[in-house]
Amino acid sequence: MPKEYISREAAIAVIGEIQGGRRTPDREYYDAICSIPAADVAEVVHAEWVNNVCTKCKKVCSTLYYNNTPTHHFLTPYCPNCGAKMDGGEKNAD
Repeated sequence: MPKEYISREAAIAVIGEIQGGRRTPDREYYDAICSIPAADVAEVVHAEWVNNVCTKCKKVCSTLYYNNTPTHHFLTPYCPNCGAKMDGGEKNAD
């Protein structure tokens, strides 16, 4: 089964809602959720190239990959300046 990551704050809020719309759930549920170790994950920043400019950091990409010929080049799949994933911006975020 693939790993999935959730927000601890969101889990606490959902349990509170189930328990009558409280802001925080009963202490035992709160403690149980907080006892689960946090995963070591990095948030993915999404952006896209517009005229060789990253929509996240607004810097020009000077790194081109060449596909055997100078006439077939493409920009990097990640911004070399800020690390954003070039997959079409936040509208394409999972």
